Amino acid sequence: MKMGLFLRAFWRGSLSLAIVAAFVGPANAGDPSEDGPLYSVSVGVFDTVQLEDEGLEGRVEYRHDKGLSILKPFGGFMLNDDSAAHVYAGVLIDWYATDNFVITPSIAPGLYMKGQSKDLGYLFQFRSQIEFAWRFDGGTRLGVSLNHISNAGFGTQNPGSESVALSLIMPVKYWW
Repeated sequence: MKMGLFLRAFWRGSLSLAIVAAFVGPANAGDPSEDGPLYSVSVGVFDTVQLEDEGLEGRVEYRHDKGLSILKPFGGFMLNDDSAAHVYAGVLIDWYATDNFVITPSIAPGLYMKGQSKDLGYLFQFRSQIEFAWRFDGGTRLGVSLNHISNAGFGTQNPGSESVALSLIMPVKYWW
């Protein structure tokens, strides 16, 4: 029951934010290279596809602005409402489809502790994600991400888990 209410609120909120973003427009988005490193705070739904152990999920990430070629390092952690935690670090690519629309694929190995949540079959997990974000003036982004956590067959079982989340991504310069 709590998931039904949460999903309705999540999708209504996402639709509202998309409508607001559409009216903000691409005018004077600024140079993305001036954004610097970014923080990302996300809230979403854990295990959205299989719905075996769905629940609320929160994530915090730090995204560096410098890397090798187009690959940028990042790291973060996820917690869900059943005490699962995933700590990870990997690489991402920010692809600017327009001055305002950013597509960010990423991959990150990490450690997963299941708590009372879904057993993913192994401590070591890989997280792959695609994020679609709207970049506002000053570099702040609002995005929706889809990710998959899997042990890639290292464990005796590999059920995996998918998540959908809404993210607020802000330049670190706004925090200091």
